[in-house]
Order: sequence, then structure tokens, then C-alpha cells
Amino acid sequence: ITKACYWKAGISSLEKHFSDGLFSWEVLMFLFHKKSMIYSPCNGTFKPLSEVKDEVFSKELMGKGFAVVPINGDIHSPVDGKVTMVFPTKHAIGITDRNNIEYILHIGIDTVQLKGTGFQISVHEGDSVKAGDLLVNCDLAMLKQAGYQTDVLVIVTNHKDVRIKQAGNLKVKEEIAYCENI
Repeated sequence: ITKACYWKAGISSLEKHFSDGLFSWEVLMFLFHKKSMIYSPCNGTFKPLSEVKDEVFSKELMGKGFAVVPINGDIHSPVDGKVTMVFPTKHAIGITDRNNIEYILHIGIDTVQLKGTGFQISVHEGDSVKAGDLLVNCDLAMLKQAGYQTDVLVIVTNHKDVRIKQAGNLKVKEEIAYCENI
């Protein structure tokens, strides 16, 4: 409510509060600065999108993000949010966070062709999830045996400023990236 009141009151009102010493830049930043943290969806190794063997992802046509090469089939939520879509073939899940940032968690490359085989979904559209909650278990051995890449991609579809903080070996719910000034 305070943010809306100051926004509606206009800059001159804000300037008055600053000059009166009732308002500080720290308070202003607190009110208007938003940051969405993005965590590793699985245990594995970080991989930049540019190295993913699918141009839709490697050229960032769907959005910015990163991939993780998983070491097991447990795939977790990379963010706190609401499940907005579970693709019928179970290889992709959409999540929207509290800042209205939209994410797609995409498991494997061209795995849509499997028509759901090898994927066991643990959530439904409309479910609230926390970072680290189990979303999917996939049979990585089956995917590899069938010749599919197992990269787990986290794509931010509606925000251009995705900042990668960490690479290398990752664990579930380890902070990897963030979006800010939303």
C-alpha cells in the first residue's frame, strides 16, 4: 500500500520526504527493488545454454537461462512459485514466481518424442511449489539408452536480465542465478 501511495503521489512528494529526512534511498530501494533467486533443479554439472545441442535453447530463442547435466533423475523446482503448466508429454513444466517471472523447466533435448515415457510427474497445474520440491523423476538411463541428451534446462521466458552467479558442480537448491529490477 505504501509503495502504491508514494507512486501515485508522484516524485515531488517523494522529494519532500527525502528532504525532510523521513525517507531514505535504502527504503526506496526496499520498496521498489525485487530479486528472484533461481536454484539448481538437480544434482549435476552446470552447462551454459550456448552449449546445449538444440538451437531453440542455445540461441536463447525461448529466453535466457542455463542447463544442468543431471547425475540422477530427481528434478526439483528451481524457484518458489505456482505450477502454471505441465506439458502433456511430461518433459516440461511451467512455473511463475511471486514477481511474475515465468520459467520453463525442460528435461532433455527432443524428449517430447518420448510422449511421457520415462517421466513420473509429482505436481499438477495450480500447485504451489518451493525451490527444492520434487517435480519430476525421470529415467535417465532410459533417455541415454534411447540416444537423448539429458540436460535439464531452466529458461526464463519473460525477462531479459538473468544473471548467472555460479557454475561447476551443483547440488539441488544451490543458488545459481537471479533476475532483478523487475
